[in-house]
Amino acid sequence: MATGDSTANVVKKLEETSLGKNFVEISFAGRGLKLDKAEDAEEIVQAINGADKVHALRLDGNTIGADAAKSIAQALKKHPEFQKALWSDIFTGRVRSEIPPSLMSLGDALIESGAKLQELDLSDNAFGPDGVKAIKKLLMSPVCYSLEVLKLNNNGLGIGGGKILSDALLSCYKESLSAGTPLKLKVFISGRNRLENDGAIAMSKVFEALKSLEAVEMPQNGIHHPGITALVTAFALNPSLQVVNLNDNTFGIKGAMSLAQVLESMNSLKTLNLGDALIRNNGALAISTALKRGAASLEEIILYGNEIRIDGALAVVEAVSHRNNLKSLNLDGNQLGDAVDDVIEKMEFYGKKDKLGSFDDNEEPDSGDEDEGDEDEEEDEEEEEEKEEDDEGADSLALEIKGIGLSPTSKQLRDDSKVMLDEEDTIRIKESPLHAIRAVHKIPKKQREQFLKESFNSYSKDGFDIGKAFIEASTHLKDDTDTLFLASDVILSDSLREDEAKQKAVVNSILVHMGLLKSEKTIEISNDISGPLTALQHVARQDYFPRTLANYFIAFLSRPDAILDVHSKQRHDLFQTLYQI
Repeated sequence: MATGDSTANVVKKLEETSLGKNFVEISFAGRGLKLDKAEDAEEIVQAINGADKVHALRLDGNTIGADAAKSIAQALKKHPEFQKALWSDIFTGRVRSEIPPSLMSLGDALIESGAKLQELDLSDNAFGPDGVKAIKKLLMSPVCYSLEVLKLNNNGLGIGGGKILSDALLSCYKESLSAGTPLKLKVFISGRNRLENDGAIAMSKVFEALKSLEAVEMPQNGIHHPGITALVTAFALNPSLQVVNLNDNTFGIKGAMSLAQVLESMNSLKTLNLGDALIRNNGALAISTALKRGAASLEEIILYGNEIRIDGALAVVEAVSHRNNLKSLNLDGNQLGDAVDDVIEKMEFYGKKDKLGSFDDNEEPDSGDEDEGDEDEEEDEEEEEEKEEDDEGADSLALEIKGIGLSPTSKQLRDDSKVMLDEEDTIRIKESPLHAIRAVHKIPKKQREQFLKESFNSYSKDGFDIGKAFIEASTHLKDDTDTLFLASDVILSDSLREDEAKQKAVVNSILVHMGLLKSEKTIEISNDISGPLTALQHVARQDYFPRTLANYFIAFLSRPDAILDVHSKQRHDLFQTLYQI
């Protein structure tokens, strides 16, 4: 399921019930307008001034400077009937210092107008915590007492931005209660914001207070089980909650068990997305037990990419076997091996084979006990971080893997007995460390950084080879963002801290292997560069990435290119990041 699909249905439902026949929307969406000065925004201003009523203004896909924003804001002051600020992706190419003044101008205009906002969409604007500070006044004002839909997806909020947002919404709720018009937020979308545990815990306080939510989507936020536990506890206090999307947050077994404790009481829930959460077998078993007892309205269940084995998968199938309202069950990307046929047969036996998703990414079970990952989930993230050691100066210690010796420097890696590489893996890693990328998922997650460092330590330091390694790694790991980012840091961090000649050699190699720069060598180019584009966005945000390289990448990414056109979303996201540097 694409992020936001189910939420979009909820929003559509809200629109159908709340919008009158005379609802007026002015749209300049997707025009690609570059509005710097006030006169550049004249077309938009005239459209607003020429309408008797303006209920919604859609500006996504344009880039708006501070002076143009002031001009648009001035026109909006005359429309107290205004309800929907649809302003995603309106700051591409703007330096970060430009964005807060623009947001404040627009927010102040709505406050002055006395509008009663129903929807605020500022997604895909990389404004970070400063942007949240800029809209804090608006969020705390009476304009937002009526807010039903808040979309802040892919804004780079971070923990700090999450806390500021939480404070603003809690203040809005308290003030709205005093005014006799309590805030009843129904849809909250905040994916790809690196909220992490602290940001998630802060937002859980908002959800706990509101009790009005119908859809919450917070994928890809780096939230582990402490944050998930806080969130799901708050979700249980929202009786109308229909959609929960926590995709690509590695909260593991403990997070799944926290969810299971409240899931059976969530009787309005229709969509549950727990893809790429690493809940493993025990997590699946806990979820299945809860599904047998409750969550009676659930229609769509996504458990993609969780290292679930056959008994966990069958338990889930059994739990949903008598649900007449089931529309889809996604168990792909797990470790079912040949036993996947048992899942298909079981669903067919219950007359629900057509509800089962495809198994395009089914994996073979890793060697070892089925619950080999359980132990890793017993420690809090904070405890795990304390155990990460920098042992670069330690003596070389041998790790015996089925009789084959590697030479890692980390005692932590040496002592871990659950690393399950076979003889062929080990030989191939010695011959070419790039094979480590293909074997990395056999390594427990908290050991992977050291494993990759050891594997790439002896690899060629030539800039061309480093760029090639980055492309191969990011292409192979495109569906596992945590490991993708980790591998990118391991491969590039040292070389991008070296002299300018080395930096350019690495970057040129990356561009060559993406097909964006010609080479005298014969290079095999993949048509799918989504992984490299996503990895580059991460790399560009790191302190080892030289600012001088931003414009270099922008120049090549701006050129017409068929492959880039296929990946327009990832290219756009990378552009936003590079322009902020």
